Amino acid sequence: ALNSKDSVAIAGKMKCLEALGRWEEAVKLCEENLDHMRVESETLSSNTHTKAAVIGARAAWSLNEWDLMDSFVSQLPSDNMDGCFMKAV
Repeated sequence: ALNSKDSVAIAGKMKCLEALGRWEEAVKLCEENLDHMRVESETLSSNTHTKAAVIGARAAWSLNEWDLMDSFVSQLPSDNMDGCFMKAV
C-alpha cells in the first residue's frame, strides 16, 4: 500500500513542482503536509521538513504570498542559510 504521508516522497514531489514552476501546487502540498513532516523530522531526525519549508517559502515568494512565505520561513532552523536569506527578504 502507498503511504500518502511519506515525507521523502512528498518533499521529492515538491522539488519537482518547484522545478516546473508550478508554485500553487507546491504551496498547497507544503501547507497540507508541513505539520506532519515537522513531527516526523523531530522523531526520525531527518531534514525533509526543512527542505519542504524552503521550497514552500520560495514558491510562496514567487506568488507574492508574503504571509504564507513568512509562515514557512518561521519553521526553518535559525542556522539555515535559505531561511536567513528569506527572512531578510
